[in-house]
Amino acid sequence: MQSTVVKSTMATIQNGVMKADGKFWITQTDLNFEPFNEKLGLEPYTIARDTILKVVECKGKGAGLIPITADAIEVFTQDGSSYQFILSNPSDWITILSNKTSA
Repeated sequence: MQSTVVKSTMATIQNGVMKADGKFWITQTDLNFEPFNEKLGLEPYTIARDTILKVVECKGKGAGLIPITADAIEVFTQDGSSYQFILSNPSDWITILSNKTSA
């Protein structure tokens, strides 16, 4: 069953020094990211919204070290994982992801 898309945008996932541009979207049940080029080694992600512990603003970094933008969020999940996404209007995304019943 397909969930309705609540909001979508283009974003960059950041994992240390590795980055990939792609499509980022939220449905009622999941956070999703699909890179435009999967050959870079970063695969698509689907994170169940009910497993998200918190979402905070963070700094997007160049070379994994040097802060280059404040337009980023970090998503922390119940299994101890965290995911960083560089995207516009991070506070809007935090509001949506913090509301588990967003539709």
